[in-house]
Amino acid sequence: MTDTTIADTTQEVTDATQEAVKQVNQLTQYVQDSIPGLITFGLKVLAALVAFFIGRLDPEDRQTFL
Repeated sequence: MTDTTIADTTQEVTDATQEAVKQVNQLTQYVQDSIPGLITFGLKVLAALVAFFIGRLDPEDRQTFL
C-alpha cells in the first residue's frame, strides 16, 4: 500500500466514525427530549386505569378505597 492509500483509508474511516457518532448523538438527544412527554403520558394512562377500575367496583367496595 502506498502512503496515499493509507491516508485515504484513514480519512474514510475517520469520516465514517464521526458520522456514526453524530447519528448516535442525535438519537440520544431525541430520546432525552422525549422522556418528559413519555413520563407524562404514562402517568395519565395510569390515572385513567386507576379511575376505570375504581369505577367498576361496587358502591360498597368503593367506600373502602375512598
